[in-house]
Amino acid sequence: MDYEPVLVTFGKKRIQGISILLLMFFAPLAMTSSAGSLFFTELSEAELSEIRGMYVSRSKIQYFGLSMTTQWGAPARRNHSVGMSIAMRVDGNTPRLRITRSGTLGTEVDSKRGKAAQINPALEQIGGVVQSIQVAGVDNTIRNKVALNVIDQDAEKISNQPTNLLTGRQTYKTSSGITTDFSTTEQKIGYSIATERGVVTQALAYNGISNTNQLLQSAHIFGNGQRIVNSIRLDVAFDNTQQLRTDNAYFGIRSLIGR
Repeated sequence: MDYEPVLVTFGKKRIQGISILLLMFFAPLAMTSSAGSLFFTELSEAELSEIRGMYVSRSKIQYFGLSMTTQWGAPARRNHSVGMSIAMRVDGNTPRLRITRSGTLGTEVDSKRGKAAQINPALEQIGGVVQSIQVAGVDNTIRNKVALNVIDQDAEKISNQPTNLLTGRQTYKTSSGITTDFSTTEQKIGYSIATERGVVTQALAYNGISNTNQLLQSAHIFGNGQRIVNSIRLDVAFDNTQQLRTDNAYFGIRSLIGR
């Protein structure tokens, strides 16, 4: 059974932890938003001295979103799809957060009765964008894709009506035994899919021990003829009005996280 997206929105006091997690990952993007290409010509010291400091963005992040999708196909089994999206927008000093989940998830089950899908613990210690593929078998295809989009300032509005937030872990199971675990906490936002042929994970996470942020795409499978596509898209919109300066953005973030 296909499930429609589950929408949750909530107020300032209840989003502080997840807001901080998102801010820690997205905030550095404001310093690179003026770059128009990933390929650059190396400049001399004389040339650098003339332009140093001219192209540092003072923009404030107004909206950012994280969208994760997985398509997992295997012989003699229906294609399994999972999606999760997190969007955050700051209207004045008021943050708005929206989380959606979708896909061929099956039926929600008691997460306390089942063991969460296990991933390689060593991967959780690595900061930055981490893409890991471990495969045993033949004729398997796995793709991990990441895209970053700087979008128009007029990003979609997020509802002002608060509802109950489903935090923690939510587990779904299909009739064929595929389990999907969603996690929404201050340390991790994402999901893991477990079948009899392995585990696939996508998540944005923070490791308090190593003090690192991580965007993880992991596939650990065994068997033959499997097709897996993991996709993550980051969307960011900047408020480029002239009156906004670095100090204004700094105090805006402090207000957002309640400090």
